[in-house]
Amino acid sequence: IFQSRIHCEHSVTTGNRNIDTEQPINTNIMTQKAIDNKNNGKYLVLEISCPACGKGGKSKWYHVKCGKYTEINEFGYVRCTNAHGAPFFEWKWNCGNHNGTFLKANQEFLASAFIHLLNGMPVKDFKWFSALTNHVYEQFEGK
Repeated sequence: IFQSRIHCEHSVTTGNRNIDTEQPINTNIMTQKAIDNKNNGKYLVLEISCPACGKGGKSKWYHVKCGKYTEINEFGYVRCTNAHGAPFFEWKWNCGNHNGTFLKANQEFLASAFIHLLNGMPVKDFKWFSALTNHVYEQFEGK
């Protein structure tokens, strides 16, 4: 089984794909809101198609640094189960279709990627889903 991988854009080295939580990150209002709410909200396992290229079906994503699966809350904060995390906008993605390159998410593919989260909910939570899509959109727009 191929596991998709992500790392944070503000990593120390791309070779090791480490997250360095001490590095300053792009803190617009919405990325700051995600950071402020990293311990709040409802987290779901991040099981989506590739938000960078739109290829492939849904898969669980894991953090390369520690190998732990990732999850996301409605504020657009992504963390691994080892609690390394950052706003969605700060991560880079490798689904195996980028020749080993980690790419930033592309807004063009977000809807198709995120619909997997909604479809995977045993009880559909449209309020949570709407909040997530709005918060991530605002991260990309720099609001």
